Amino acid sequence: MSRVFEPEFVRRLGANIDAKVVPILEETNALLPELTNIDRNLYTTVTLPMAASYSVATSTLTESLAGAAQCFRDMREALEGSAKDMEDTDDACAKAFGN
Repeated sequence: MSRVFEPEFVRRLGANIDAKVVPILEETNALLPELTNIDRNLYTTVTLPMAASYSVATSTLTESLAGAAQCFRDMREALEGSAKDMEDTDDACAKAFGN
């Protein structure tokens, strides 16, 4: 059984995450202050428990999106490190077997 590791595929995967996922999270995070402004208006138009629930959900979402974006950035770095490690391992094995 042989395994094939394609470092360029792993690098592209990381780059695609960085290019396609992180911007969506950041864009959504930028819209959240507008939702927070709605909080103040809710306290005069709906019941207090409903307004409080909305406020908690909005603040939780803000923290979650910021954390998720950072996790995806960290994932890209980890994928890049993994690709580099596999290339180094491949090179070491090739040298050890005289290739």
